[in-house]
Amino acid sequence: MDETFTPVLMFNGQGEHDPCASNNIQTISDVQCHVGDATTSTLPVFEGDKGQAPSDERLGSVSGLDQPRLRATGEVIIGINKKKLRTENRPKRRALQQAQTKPTPWTEYTGDTVLPHGADDKSRPSHRNSMCPAGLALHHPAAETLLNWAEFGCPTQTGKPWSISEMEEAIARGPHQSALTPEALEHFAAEIEEKVVSKQARVVEWDTIKDNPPPELKILPIVAIPHKSKAYRSILDLSFRLRLKNGGFRDAVNDTTVKTAPGGAIDQIGECLSRIIHAFAAAEEESKIFMAKWDIKDGFWRMDCREGEEWNFAYVLPQPEGEPIRLVIPTSLQMGWVESPPYFCAATETARDIATTYIETGIRTLPNHKFEHYTSGAEACDTLPAVADINNGFRYALEVYVDDFISIVIPASQEQLRHVANAVMEGIHDVFPPDDDDGNDPISEKKLLKRDGQYDVLKTLMGFEFDGVGKTQWLEEAKREKILTTLHSWIRMASRGHGGIPFKQFETTIAKLRHAFTAIPAGVGLLSPCNRILATKPPIVWLNSHKQVLAAIIGCRTLLRESTKDPT
Repeated sequence: MDETFTPVLMFNGQGEHDPCASNNIQTISDVQCHVGDATTSTLPVFEGDKGQAPSDERLGSVSGLDQPRLRATGEVIIGINKKKLRTENRPKRRALQQAQTKPTPWTEYTGDTVLPHGADDKSRPSHRNSMCPAGLALHHPAAETLLNWAEFGCPTQTGKPWSISEMEEAIARGPHQSALTPEALEHFAAEIEEKVVSKQARVVEWDTIKDNPPPELKILPIVAIPHKSKAYRSILDLSFRLRLKNGGFRDAVNDTTVKTAPGGAIDQIGECLSRIIHAFAAAEEESKIFMAKWDIKDGFWRMDCREGEEWNFAYVLPQPEGEPIRLVIPTSLQMGWVESPPYFCAATETARDIATTYIETGIRTLPNHKFEHYTSGAEACDTLPAVADINNGFRYALEVYVDDFISIVIPASQEQLRHVANAVMEGIHDVFPPDDDDGNDPISEKKLLKRDGQYDVLKTLMGFEFDGVGKTQWLEEAKREKILTTLHSWIRMASRGHGGIPFKQFETTIAKLRHAFTAIPAGVGLLSPCNRILATKPPIVWLNSHKQVLAAIIGCRTLLRESTKDPT
């Protein structure tokens, strides 16, 4: 058998990945993959160190997997100076975009990839949580880094320890008010019970540790955010600055965090939607684009902190008055922590690369995935023949946005769609171990039951409705109606002489409008008066005294209302 294997090295951590082409295959000069002698690379090989975590110097040499630093000065990035890194990266990103040469985001399927020896071995070493590479993922340049995180956890450097008095003041502050309603208390009781059973958190009583608390202990307020698919989403407020009794402040954990996650893991997270739109624009008018998406259940919770460092993310358990003070100690990365996205995206981007390689194998060479039946059944699929005469004639693009894997395909048969679906799910399971209980599998069965993974020509992707036949796009209804309601209330207040809007509300709504205008490019110009207000940051925005802003708001509302009648 031909043992030639060309790995698809698309991991965004390269810093060299084509930002305008989702499937551009790049060569990494300092990584070599040979099947004859397994996989050889310049990545360091971790030899165990007698159960100790490898030093930071041994975390890998692939560009983009390193700790981010300012190129000009070599300064270590922490949360409080991350804006400097964004400023420095902006011209680099633009230069890469201008240098891109691939004219289309679509990849023509060839089916000539032969997997290396051992790629079908799905056995895994001992690992801490629900992320550990296996199979083909072990041949990826990020494999050693992911194995390190799987065995030892992700490093969490959040600044100097708190004093016991600061801990006590944080406990007295307690959870956010949103977490103390009867409904929220019920939500937290059920959630914590589930997290303790799954070993993603533990609960300790403050009285048992208050005399000698762990040095890493930091107590943050927990917030209950209403969520569309469940009652609440729990988010730890790691941007919270604790006001001390002496009049000072304890800096927010996000501001004191040393950034150690891969610098390139989220370089292109903001380009995903643009590439999807580009793919639709580049498709022929007569072609039909089929879409499907898969969600990673529990996301950040599937990756652990380093042992002992989980105390950085403690919070007071919301519970009825009179109960002893209990602290929840999550063992996993937390939503709200500045470093959680790059750590998690390093894993999901790797899974995307593996899935792309599986797509390039021959039709009918991959096993049927246990969730394959969720990907078919749409009426639009019935218009396709079951099998194509020539299988190397379809095109595809695969994107990942944090925990969402998005597949768009221009197929010639139903069999080709099944092949792509099996490849994507196989790639996910090569990084996130499958679970015998489908309800706990990393691929969210709950979302599959909602037909998210079913290939169809109409699909909601990243908050927008896409039509693969008409090649059109518009903001999904729930988001549009929420923005329209807010704008209508502003206009009514202004007409009654009460046009005062808190700046935070104004800033948030304008950000949502800017996102909505991704599908209505003509609307961007309307935001110019609003941008001038955002630059000055007044505590209250008075629409009565800013007639241009009021006119812009009226125009934005009109465009949104008309957007579904004539979608872009």
